[in-house]
Amino acid sequence: MKFHHYLVFISTLAILRPFTTFLHEMGHAIPALLYTKEGVTIYIGSYGDPKKSLRFRLGRLEIFFKYNPLLWEYGLCVREQIDISINKGIVIIFMGPLTSLIIGSFCLYIGLFGSNSDSITFITMMIAVSSLLDFYHNIVPDSEPITLHSGKQVHNDGQQIKLLLKYRNLPEEYHKCVEYYNNQEFEKSGALFEKIIKSGIKRDFVYRLAISSYLQIKDYDKADVINRDFSKRHKRKFSSNDYFNSGLIKSYKGSLEECIKDYTKSLKLDLNNINSFNNRGYTYNLLGKYEIAIEDFNKALALDENYAYALNNRGLAKIKLGDLQAGLMDIKKSLELDDENSYCYMNLGIYYFDTKNYNKALENFNIALKLDKDTYLLTEHIEKARQKLSILG
Repeated sequence: MKFHHYLVFISTLAILRPFTTFLHEMGHAIPALLYTKEGVTIYIGSYGDPKKSLRFRLGRLEIFFKYNPLLWEYGLCVREQIDISINKGIVIIFMGPLTSLIIGSFCLYIGLFGSNSDSITFITMMIAVSSLLDFYHNIVPDSEPITLHSGKQVHNDGQQIKLLLKYRNLPEEYHKCVEYYNNQEFEKSGALFEKIIKSGIKRDFVYRLAISSYLQIKDYDKADVINRDFSKRHKRKFSSNDYFNSGLIKSYKGSLEECIKDYTKSLKLDLNNINSFNNRGYTYNLLGKYEIAIEDFNKALALDENYAYALNNRGLAKIKLGDLQAGLMDIKKSLELDDENSYCYMNLGIYYFDTKNYNKALENFNIALKLDKDTYLLTEHIEKARQKLSILG
């Protein structure tokens, strides 16, 4: 009987979770519809993936339910209009957890004092448990970001509110910066974030956005200047991603040993930082330490077997160690996953160069050049291939 009761408890809770998740997201959606004039979308069962979902539309509100109900325990509410006041943004975010708290408290009261029916008492208590779990999970700030289907990272409700409360006292220029950043106008956002820092507002999140802006446009010199100041003032607050960005900057500045130290610090803070494993391995490749590099690429691929960058970088390491066919297989698989990766074509060119097929090497180097002219060391590889061809006549 005890096992039976436990099974009923778990199964009922699982059935009710989608219901309370939906109500939580509606708590966000209703004020978003009231405060904005554009569309609002709710995703139940995904963090923004509309595929393989039931779609409903009610005026400006669009709702996607994943076909698989086992995924319905989490959701996302997205508003199209982003240019709203911070106070309205706080209200929209806070109403999700508040809705869960109100529903949970009401059902808890009904379950304890408002019904003589065992069935109603049981169901309302389960709704109370699920809703109060939603409230707790969302209202307690969590610094670990959530990765959306688009690749963008966001924080839970509590962390977002915490950050917005910090932003309220920032100058109007800051909000313009964020608008530029969200519109991917990174040159403008970087310059304006830098101006805000120079004005004396040296918050950690302003530094992060300034560095990210300059990294997006590959202005590593400016990113380096800001990162140095950021490190002096906020080193104790450095996250795994902060050390990753610092390592990336140092890599492009040629400080390979120093960037390995940063990637290692990044991984000490987060052993699931797949990008730090890949970039540290890439740096070991540059240093000719191919065996160690392969260890890092294997760790990255253990986290995501379809991580194209780690595959093509591992392929290069294998080629340099003489395992040409295995290396070529990794690079070809990487191309199947991402045929817009300039580094993959460069590494394929290196394979052909090392096997003395200089025409094919130059062909692939040129494809990489068209994809990204700033691909690290690509011009040197092109020059070497041209020299070999000129010698051969």
